[in-house]
Amino acid sequence: HPDRGEFVFEGGACPRRWATWPLENAARNRWELTVTDLTSISTPKLPHNASTSLVISAILAAALLSLALSIHALARIRDAVIALARQGDPVTAKQLVSAMGMTDAALAAATLAAIGSLILWERRSRAVTRMLAAASPAQCFILLTIVVAWLGQAYLFPGLLLGGDTGTHIARFLEMRRGFDAGTLAQWTNYQYLGSPLLGFTGPFTYIVGGALDVLVRDPVVTAKIILFSTHLATGWMFYALLRRLDFNALSSLVPAISFSGSFALLHLFLYRGVFPQAFTICFLILVFYAAEGLMRGASHVAREWLIFALSTAGLIVNHQPHALFVGAYLALFGAASLTLGRWNGAAGLKWVVTAGLVGVAISVFAVVPIITEAGWVMIRPESALASLQIPTLKRLAQLVTWRNSRTTWGTDYWAYLGVVLLGLAVFGAWAGSFGRLGRDRQRLAWAILPCFILSFFLSNPVVRNVLFIAFFAGIYAAFGIERILITTRGNGRLITVLLLAAVLDVASTSIQPVARTDKQYLVDAGIYLERSAADQRFLETEVERDGSFSVSIGPNATPMSYYSTVQRVAGEHNMAATRVHNYAESAAKLAEHDLRLT
Repeated sequence: HPDRGEFVFEGGACPRRWATWPLENAARNRWELTVTDLTSISTPKLPHNASTSLVISAILAAALLSLALSIHALARIRDAVIALARQGDPVTAKQLVSAMGMTDAALAAATLAAIGSLILWERRSRAVTRMLAAASPAQCFILLTIVVAWLGQAYLFPGLLLGGDTGTHIARFLEMRRGFDAGTLAQWTNYQYLGSPLLGFTGPFTYIVGGALDVLVRDPVVTAKIILFSTHLATGWMFYALLRRLDFNALSSLVPAISFSGSFALLHLFLYRGVFPQAFTICFLILVFYAAEGLMRGASHVAREWLIFALSTAGLIVNHQPHALFVGAYLALFGAASLTLGRWNGAAGLKWVVTAGLVGVAISVFAVVPIITEAGWVMIRPESALASLQIPTLKRLAQLVTWRNSRTTWGTDYWAYLGVVLLGLAVFGAWAGSFGRLGRDRQRLAWAILPCFILSFFLSNPVVRNVLFIAFFAGIYAAFGIERILITTRGNGRLITVLLLAAVLDVASTSIQPVARTDKQYLVDAGIYLERSAADQRFLETEVERDGSFSVSIGPNATPMSYYSTVQRVAGEHNMAATRVHNYAESAAKLAEHDLRLT
């Protein structure tokens, strides 16, 4: 294992027992090892030639065809279901099939042919298995990109996004874009909360990026989809790079990166809960750990790592301060364990981490000071800026392992299905790493992660999505699991192919989510009408159900009325951070609703 600085070989008399000899003093001690029979401990490999690239090209073709089929056919099925539901007709398989066209049939045939060819190729000559064994780090990165991009199709379906806080975030993209068009930074607006100043400053990073992008795109819904898909893809790339920095080989990094970036727990955050800013939080979380690992272990490009750490720290704080506090706590715990265990060089690297962190905090001052200044204007809960320890119930833990492809939680609980493959590999990897099955270096890393992983189940805050930390540390442990399997199954390379396929199928089963709606244009039209005819008035939305019942909507989110129009609404996305006059107005609206129900 040259990437890890260890010799790993099988004893002739003990075929099931492996021993490791770390080369910790390579500068002073020279170790030489002659292996005469490599076939007994390694999977037969192809050279890095056209054969490996040809298999990857075939996988790319199958991915493109199946992606086109999924988006095109499922979008037609979705529209057919919506039409039937609006007419009150039952939804039958025959009606859904009749919604398909010749294009869908052609895409289906081409997809089946491409996938069938890959299966036949693997069955006859182990083409995929041999490709994985021979793939270089760059080729593994290309394969990762293909798979992760395919898993991001849920963000690409045409239509309006509706889940959770989605409406407010998209409305903020529009407000920021119109400010940029006018030559101003519309950080604070009078369109939400009856003028609440606080949340205009708690997460400006996402909205500035979204507004700037929308200057080019000119469609805030498309802008939101571009941001979600791009950060989804970047998450896979960055997590792969982090695992490589932690000295995992390319194949051991590939499967966990796919499982982490494609996990439904993350998809659930954005499509069903609409917490768009946390897409950037995940990216900055990975970058902070990546840069800290480089600085504390003597990376050759100190200036680059220092800059990554400083900018990522600033990005975390500007993007969402509560998450930045949690990331800092986990990094401090991981760093303390790494120093104690001798993984990190405290004298050489600590000064760089500390100075970069201080610079990052200094950069973020422009976003922090207004929060402190304006906090007195709002009815914010004191505990929302603090952390607490909560013992998870069995019901909550079950949410992490129970397969679902729909919204699972309400309120401040964001736990959802992580993926049984990811968690299975994580548990196996934690055992292998912690008990020294992978050598002393791996054991130290496993023990450094362990307190963070355990704490992620207990550390809580109403506005922090702690499931992303659970998935993050589970993903690292999953790399341990793949590495152990690679070592113990040298003669059965197909097992890795099966594991990769299982990981892809696990996350693919929840990634096909045509949740964007195409039947809500009347809400957009209403918003445009309000902006044109009542620009100086506030509007309050009322929901009318099929049975004639109604309710006044006071939040926590905006609706498509705000997607393509700037309208002044009474409701806001977080009432706990609204002005007092806002909450009094909403109380009056609910009292009026009560009176109307009585008469």
